Amino acid sequence: MDAALSCFRTFFSGAMDWSWSFENIAQHFINEDLLFEHWCKMFGEEVLVVPYEEFVTALQVREPVYQASVGISESYLSIMKPFIDNYGVESSRV
Repeated sequence: MDAALSCFRTFFSGAMDWSWSFENIAQHFINEDLLFEHWCKMFGEEVLVVPYEEFVTALQVREPVYQASVGISESYLSIMKPFIDNYGVESSRV
């Protein structure tokens, strides 16, 4: 949810027209999930998966990783309904 909101709010400098609507963001994320599943099947445990929430709370050597966006989407649930419906976000995350 936070990543989808971030994509929607960011003005990308390239041709990223999929980021202009929550429906398109959902489809883009579905495609990324399919690619991720494919590579996990191909390489199994060789694929390192680090959830962002865990990554940003890890100990840092110099400066902490940006954490302010974790959970930010909760304030935007009403406008994110197209993403929620199309991506199939679990009810426990909404």
